[in-house]
Amino acid sequence: FIHCGDITNYGRGLNPFEDFDQWLNEIPFRYKLIIAGNHEMTLNPSFQNGIFLKNQSIIIDDYLHIYGASWRPIGQSKWL
Repeated sequence: FIHCGDITNYGRGLNPFEDFDQWLNEIPFRYKLIIAGNHEMTLNPSFQNGIFLKNQSIIIDDYLHIYGASWRPIGQSKWL
């Protein structure tokens, strides 16, 4: 499972990361990867039930390489 994008609305709420981590505990996936969105760029949440990728990569089953970053390159892009 890969969650890419905004976990919170700018980190607002009583316990946004704790609530999200509890939800991760309830979903039945072997790997639970979290990649921050632009609302979490400056935050460093820790998760007990998932792996938070912030400018780092992971290799799944010696095959799948995933790099997680909460930013995108600046410049001309057809994806803007």
